Amino acid sequence: MIPEHTRAILEEIIRRPWKADFTAMGVQPLHLDREMLDLMWQAGFRSFMITPESASDTMLSSYGKGFCRDNVIQAAEALSHTTSRPGGASAGGPGETHITIQESLDFCANTCT
Repeated sequence: MIPEHTRAILEEIIRRPWKADFTAMGVQPLHLDREMLDLMWQAGFRSFMITPESASDTMLSSYGKGFCRDNVIQAAEALSHTTSRPGGASAGGPGETHITIQESLDFCANTCT
């Protein structure tokens, strides 16, 4: 579900007579679904950067990201219906282990190709 303020901004951009190509930086996967991607496209967003940093709940919590692995998976699923793909993960943050690195590597192997 798209937050109402985000929806209102995107719908206002779409309503305006001017057209532009936009780039969004630091997109959070929490509410990134097909509906939001569609509204972003209609509003002129042609590129964006999504940086979940990890696909491990342990590390997402350690980083204080405010979203979980399921949100990252949902965003990747939404992106799979576009020409965009999620990319990369970080390693070596506070509390990182072989297990948390493997979780992110497995995620990338399955969705970042």
